[in-house]
Amino acid sequence: MPRGASVRERATIVRYALGGSTCTSSGRVAVGNRYQAVIDPAATNNTHSSLVRLTGAGRAVLELGASSGYMTRLLRERGCTVTAVENDPAVADELAAVADAAVIADLEDPAAFDSVSGPFDVVLAGDVLEHVRDPDRVLQQAV
Repeated sequence: MPRGASVRERATIVRYALGGSTCTSSGRVAVGNRYQAVIDPAATNNTHSSLVRLTGAGRAVLELGASSGYMTRLLRERGCTVTAVENDPAVADELAAVADAAVIADLEDPAAFDSVSGPFDVVLAGDVLEHVRDPDRVLQQAV
């Protein structure tokens, strides 16, 4: 975001970057899918930004709970190959457009990983483990 940009200019930049969606003051995007965020890779005090930086470039990534692919997109821009798993079928087309492979499956279902093929250098589970009953099982299956 350019320094000194007005609120209106910032909203326009965010809307443009998101293809017409609008952004709330918290950085969360007001779209049909409630799990969407604007990620500034340069932000130093932001979990999403930290995950992108820690993942690095050119890695094979399994992203759990990928939503519509807002993080997937950045990882791909950094040369990563991303297999994204998401439970919400409403975002399937959007996710498929940005991921190398998109799997629509419930992480609570042991069969969720049947169509996921690795190996992976990194498994990302940002904003998803708190939504599953048995996160240990999910992580064991992911790795």
